[in-house]
Amino acid sequence: MTTSAGPDPIAAYTAVLDASLHGPRRAKERLLAEIADGLRDAAEPYHAAGGELAAAVERATDEFGRPRDLIPECQRELTIRQTRATAARLALCAAVALAGWHTLWVGAGGGLWRLVAIPLAAVTALGAVHAGAVLLATGRLARSLHTPARLATTTAWTASVAAVTMVLTTAVLVAVLADAATPAAVLLASATAIVGHAVVAGAARSCRRCGQLDRRAPDADAP
Repeated sequence: MTTSAGPDPIAAYTAVLDASLHGPRRAKERLLAEIADGLRDAAEPYHAAGGELAAAVERATDEFGRPRDLIPECQRELTIRQTRATAARLALCAAVALAGWHTLWVGAGGGLWRLVAIPLAAVTALGAVHAGAVLLATGRLARSLHTPARLATTTAWTASVAAVTMVLTTAVLVAVLADAATPAAVLLASATAIVGHAVVAGAARSCRRCGQLDRRAPDADAP
């Protein structure tokens, strides 16, 4: 968007934030839209008084805050949202994977394979427990509490480990129980492991990136 005097200064303002922030796409878009509306409202009195839009936005920015001032708080909000999204995907995919594995080992009897598959499955289950705790710790009722430091990074690494164990557990079960299980059960377990790995691993990468940016965000109080 441009004005008669050149590029829209509000769009330029939000573009700086857009380039500096990372998080869920829709949440980020809503956040930037809210900031643009707030800056536009703050600049409106100056613009209505006859000033140029660019000058009005510049004056409003002195009150509203520079992009650098908003980045720490905005990134923390997006980091929480990404952490919750990662936890939700981990919990769902882990539950589906466990259900798929159950269809493989029901009636399979004992065997040394259990010494490998069960510990791997337990790691995935513990990841789901962690995900549930994260969802509780970052929920609406908990927003007034201090979010634990490095929660995003911890959740990201937990999700990454769980994503790997989803594939390893399925590979062990399919290799050992393929003859005993039905083709449908093998296909279901394999598909859920592959899809679950892709979904969880992708969310983990985004969550890790958010955690890194959150720690590196400039301090608004710094000179």
